[in-house]
Amino acid sequence: MGQLTQDLDAFLVHMAEGLSSVLGAERTSIFIYDAETNEIWSKVAQKLESQTIRLTLDQGIAGRVASTKTKLNITDVAQNQLWSPDVDRVSGFQTRSVLCVPMLDSHSDLVGVIEVMNKRNGNFSVEDEALLGLFASFAAAMVRNTVLEDQVRQKDRLAATGSMAGSLVHDIRNIITLVRGYSELLHVAPEQKEIIGIIHDEMDRLVEMCEEVLDFAKNRPPAVLLVATDLNAVVEKSLQLVRRDYEMAGLELKFTPGASGLVDLDTSKLPRAIYNITRNARRALESKGTLTVSTHRVDDTVELRFEDDGTGIDPELLPNLFEPFVSGTPDGTGLGLPITKRIVEAHGGRIELESQLRQKDQPGGTRVTFIFPVLDES
Repeated sequence: MGQLTQDLDAFLVHMAEGLSSVLGAERTSIFIYDAETNEIWSKVAQKLESQTIRLTLDQGIAGRVASTKTKLNITDVAQNQLWSPDVDRVSGFQTRSVLCVPMLDSHSDLVGVIEVMNKRNGNFSVEDEALLGLFASFAAAMVRNTVLEDQVRQKDRLAATGSMAGSLVHDIRNIITLVRGYSELLHVAPEQKEIIGIIHDEMDRLVEMCEEVLDFAKNRPPAVLLVATDLNAVVEKSLQLVRRDYEMAGLELKFTPGASGLVDLDTSKLPRAIYNITRNARRALESKGTLTVSTHRVDDTVELRFEDDGTGIDPELLPNLFEPFVSGTPDGTGLGLPITKRIVEAHGGRIELESQLRQKDQPGGTRVTFIFPVLDES
C-alpha cells in the first residue's frame, strides 16, 4: 500500500472521530493492509496516536476480519479467544466490546479494516453494523483511489528522475575524462599520487551513484558481480570514506567486527548501500551522538547492523520508508533507502529497519540491519 496523502490522512482521522460519535463508541481504529508484508497496520488509532500497531492476518480480532473479509461483532472480548490484551496493557485503554468490519474495494480485495470499541450504551446493533459497513466501503474507495493517484505521480517522478540521471551520467563522464587527463599530466611526489588516486576513486563513485539512480528509475535490478569476500574488510574500507565527515561534525563512528565468514559480495555496490545508511544516520544524529556498526554471525547468515542514538523516525513513516520519494528527513530525496534495499536484495539478502522516536522521557534511535547468507565453508 503506497504512502497516503495528507488530505486522506486528515479524512481518515475525521472519519474515525465521526464514527466514534455517531456509533456511541469510545474509540475507533483504522488499519491499512500492507500487501508486501501481508499485515495490517494502524493508520488511525484514537488514544494510541504515538504507536503503530502491526498485525499479521488472522492475528487478533482485526487480523481475523482482514483474513476472512467478514465482520465481527463481539459483545465481551474477555470471553473471546481472538482477543489479546497486549494493546490495552500498552495504551492503558480497557476494551470491553468490539465491532470490526473489512474495508474492501470494488473487486472485493482487502484495503484494511475499521474497528470501533466499547459502545457507551449497550451493545453494537445490526444497524451499527450496516452503518459501519457503509463507511468502510467509502473509506476503501478513497484509500484505493488515492494510492492509484500516488502511483501515477510516482511513475511520472521516476521518469523525470531517470531522464535527469541519464543526462548527469553523460555530463559527469565527460568532466571526469577531462579531469583524469589533466591529473595524469601533473608531476607530483609519490605520496601525492595516493591522494590523486583517492580523487579518481571518488569521481568513479559519483558516476556509479548516478547510474544507480538511473537503474532505479528504469526499474532495472542492480548489476552485481558477486565474489566470495570477507564482509568485515569491505565494511572497514567503506567506513573510511565517511569517518572523517563524522569526526569533523563531532560525532562518533564505531565499528565492532564480529565473526562473519565469507559472503558473496559486490565490493563496489555494497559500499554504496553502506554509505546511504551512514549518511542517513549522520542526519539523525544532528550535533552529537554515536553510530555503531557491527557484524554478527547468526546461524547460516551474517548480519551487518547500523545502530544510532539519534532522533529516530516518525512511526507514521516507517511502513513506507522503502518506497520512492518517502524520506525521514526534510532534506532527503527519498531514494537512498529504496536503492539500498535493491542492492541488498541483489546480494540474496534482506534489510530490516527498527526505530524509536526520541521523546522527553525516552531516548530515540534507529537500527538498520543487512542480513546476508553465509557461504558454505565445508
